[in-house]
Amino acid sequence: MVFRDVDEIAEDVYRRSQARLSELRAANQRMAAEIRALSEQTAANIRQAVEQAEKEAQKAARSPEEQTAAPAAERSAPAETNRAVAGNLYEQREAIARSVAARRAGTVVTPIDDDGDDEAEYYRRRSWLV
Repeated sequence: MVFRDVDEIAEDVYRRSQARLSELRAANQRMAAEIRALSEQTAANIRQAVEQAEKEAQKAARSPEEQTAAPAAERSAPAETNRAVAGNLYEQREAIARSVAARRAGTVVTPIDDDGDDEAEYYRRRSWLV
């Protein structure tokens, strides 16, 4: 008699757990579909934004004078851009090298834009034991 009750309880628990599992599977499938739809929509929005930004950049880059000289400008633009990027990288590397050299030297470095500010000198002093 007790075993029948236990068996009925076990069957009831099994049925309920199977129902919950099927609900979870359905919810996972719905979420996966929503995620796919959202990712596709996001990708489409990003593509559209990139295309629009490229069009705006092209419009801004071309003035009426440049439109007449477009073929020559298009040939020289990548080279000029590469030179500008290389120049910026060179300047950054030089600044880093100066900073590292100053740190290794252990000296107090005065900033380039230092305007003789006495209050700034207070924070750059060698010893804080006053």
